[in-house]
Parts: sequence; C-alpha cells; structure tokens
Amino acid sequence: MSDDDFDPRWLGAAIPAKHWHFHRRLYAHYRIILAPGDFGSLLRDVQRGRARWLQDLGDGKELFAVRIRTGFERIYVVVKQRRYVVTVLPPTRKLRLLRDLEEGRAKIRIVRKESEKE
Repeated sequence: MSDDDFDPRWLGAAIPAKHWHFHRRLYAHYRIILAPGDFGSLLRDVQRGRARWLQDLGDGKELFAVRIRTGFERIYVVVKQRRYVVTVLPPTRKLRLLRDLEEGRAKIRIVRKESEKE
C-alpha cells in the first residue's frame, strides 16, 4: 500500500468500535472497504425504504439487500429494528433468488411430480 492509496475523505473520520464486526464481515465476504459516508447512506436507505426488504428474521431483525453507492455493489445486511446494522451475509445463491423473487425477476419453472401429472 502506498501513500497514493489513502482516501483523503478518511482524514478526521473514524469507525466506531460497535461497527467493527460489520466492517470485518463486509471485507471477508465481499472484499469491500466502505468509503466515508457509505455506512450512513446504507442505514438511511434501510430506514427510508430504499433498500430491498427480503425477510423477517425474528427478534426485531430483518434482512435487506442494499446497494453500496460508491461501489455499486449489492450486499445483504441484517438490521435490528431498522436502526442498527448487525452483520452482513455472504452473497449465496439462496439470497440472490430471494432478492430476485422480491424484485419480480426470478424465473421459476414449476415441475409436477409424476403422481400429479394426471
């Protein structure tokens, strides 16, 4: 890493300790380091209904598909009471299908069992 790699928007900015779990998981699953302001935008998108709601996980937790503004990457986040980002989930096939179903883009073919055909 050279001095040219440093993003000057981080001067004077910091990540609170309570959000480090999220940022570690985000890097582990997506290899993304958020730019300053991206985390706040992500949370605002959830609160204002711009993030794609996917599933109620119980205990006040919900799953959302959120687009990162600076990288245009879509990530899957677990949010508690739409106020606190708990963690980020890896981009699995199941989550992509769930997102596509919510957006009406999934192409699902129903195949009947042999016993149901006639």
